This record gives sequence, structure tokens and C-alpha cells, in this order.
Amino acid sequence: MGTTGTGRFADYPGPGRTRGAGETGEDRPSEDCTAPLTGIKLEDVAASPYFERAQALPEPGQAVGVRGSLYRKRMAVEVSQSGEVLGFLPTRFNYLLAYIRQGYRYEGVVISSSMRPIPSVAVNLGAARQG
Repeated sequence: MGTTGTGRFADYPGPGRTRGAGETGEDRPSEDCTAPLTGIKLEDVAASPYFERAQALPEPGQAVGVRGSLYRKRMAVEVSQSGEVLGFLPTRFNYLLAYIRQGYRYEGVVISSSMRPIPSVAVNLGAARQG
């Protein structure tokens, strides 16, 4: 079966939006934009600029942050030191774009990385007000 979305960020729940019937509250975004986000498994790590260049993954503890603008129409996590995109946030976190536009930034660390069975990275993120 197909999807009923339009492919726009407005399709995803976020601040001031509600979920449809039958959806679990498990991924429901917090109304608190500063709530910590833990254990986020990044998507498309093997196709990221960081991995394509390094052919390796960052070690746990590496500083990362959510890019302040979309990258290839997606929300990306980049390595803080180099600014290289490491992977993408799952779409359930698209609501963060609204908070970023309100002046928040999201930074954190790599908590795990593995080359097998496919390159994968998990991160913890926290929010801070810019400026």
C-alpha cells in the first residue's frame, strides 16, 4: 500500500501537531525542546560524506551536532570538528527543524559505532539555545 503523505516536513508530527489514530505515543516528540534525545540510530551512514572519505566510523565520544540546515532535503548529523555529514536523523525527528528555526542547536556525542553487518552509528543529543 502507498503512503498518504506529501513528502513535506508538515507530514510529520512536531510542536503543536498531533498524531493520527492508531499511532503509538512511543515516538511522540516532547513538548520540551530541550529534552535529551538518546540512542538515536542514524540512517544512511554508509553513503555519508564522512564514511565515503574516511572508510571508517568515528569512535564513541566523538562530538556531533545536527546540521542547522537541510542536507539533501534531510536533517543531517555532522561531525563537529570537520562539519562532514555522518548520517541522517530518522524522519520521526523532523520536528527538530522547527526548534532549530526558533534558535536552538542540538549537539552531542557518538555513543556507538559498528562496521558490521553494515556501517551504523548511534548518538545522544541535547539542546541549547543559540546566542
